[in-house]
Amino acid sequence: MTPDALYALAKRIGLQHGARITSWRRTPSHNAEVGGSPNSLHLTGLAVDLAPPSAALADALREAGLFVIDRLHGTGPHIHAQAAPLGGAGHTAGPTDRPPLPDVLLSAFTQLSSAGQVVDLGSATEGDCEILDAAAEVLARIGWIGLEAVIRALIARIAQIA
Repeated sequence: MTPDALYALAKRIGLQHGARITSWRRTPSHNAEVGGSPNSLHLTGLAVDLAPPSAALADALREAGLFVIDRLHGTGPHIHAQAAPLGGAGHTAGPTDRPPLPDVLLSAFTQLSSAGQVVDLGSATEGDCEILDAAAEVLARIGWIGLEAVIRALIARIAQIA
């Protein structure tokens, strides 16, 4: 799909669902400014963001063959749609397209949950925060945005206590 074809398709579907394109082609500097991935498909015009988001809009974009992420971003609530598979060049997978958790994270979460113990956040070390931060990065890359947000909130809480 060409960038112009993607734009036309997304615009048509967006209009049918009361949404508009809020981001399409970006310069590298604008992409960095809005917190885009360094290899974002916005840089080649093969990704669009539409707002306001809705389940019907996301479904229609998927039915048209686009790869879709429903997410909140620094620019506000929107749907990201791209012409290439998720997890490749550009953004990562979204809530309905995401891959399973990597084995290393799944194992860690399983061990934590099976321990059945309440963690004393006051005893968390800087090393614990580094591990949590690395886990959050992995989760963001594979599209587990909700769990990433929980871990980021936990890191912030630990920082307040420390």
